[in-house]
Amino acid sequence: MKRRVLAFLFGIFCAPLLLSGVNFVYAQTEVAKLKSQIEDKNDRLYEIEKEIAEYEAALREVGAERNTLQGAIYRLETERKKVQADINYTENKISSTDLKIDQLTIEIAKAENDISKNEAAISAVLRKMNTSDKVTFVEMLLRNENLSSFWNEFQKLERVKQSMFIKIAALDELKGQYESKRTENAAFREELLNLKSQYSDQNAVLTNNKAEKDQLLSVTKNEEANYQNLLLQKKTAREKLLAEVRDIESQIQFILDPN
Repeated sequence: MKRRVLAFLFGIFCAPLLLSGVNFVYAQTEVAKLKSQIEDKNDRLYEIEKEIAEYEAALREVGAERNTLQGAIYRLETERKKVQADINYTENKISSTDLKIDQLTIEIAKAENDISKNEAAISAVLRKMNTSDKVTFVEMLLRNENLSSFWNEFQKLERVKQSMFIKIAALDELKGQYESKRTENAAFREELLNLKSQYSDQNAVLTNNKAEKDQLLSVTKNEEANYQNLLLQKKTAREKLLAEVRDIESQIQFILDPN
């Protein structure tokens, strides 16, 4: 009976100790598992941090490239606008020169018409004078009251003829001046056309270069957006892992100190 009582009492006192030992072993095992999970997540965090650093470096590089392209595009567009302004100015000069050439052509035609009229008038005077030269002295006396009036008429025709010759000479000189100016303006117009052609070629090159830069900028912006999206995903994954690590640490703390 004493042995049974002693065994009963021993069981009462030893059972909690045995249970406490089992709980301690279980707790250590769970803590070890949780710590292993933390190590795995920390390893993953390390990899994520490396990826974040790589994406941030790539974003800086792409951002610098984007800024460079935007600067180049701005310069090209500024230069293109200047060339286009030069083209517009040259076109206006061409139009103005065309008007001058047209005006000179009209003036030349007018001078030629005046010359023709004066030449016709001189021909008429010459014909009349020639007719007078063929008239006999008796006929002159019969047609005119006296020789003096005939001679006055003849001198009058001579003065008209000389005046016509002077006017024709002046018109010829004026016509020559008009033709010379028209030739100069035509040559100037040709120079303007060549200049416009050069400006147009330059404008085409600048437009093509800008289009290429615009395309590169679009690609760069898309690349930058992709890096930003990947960076956001990695940062989100990092926050999630950090939250999981904090949760595991809380579990370990609870196991070690339930109170």
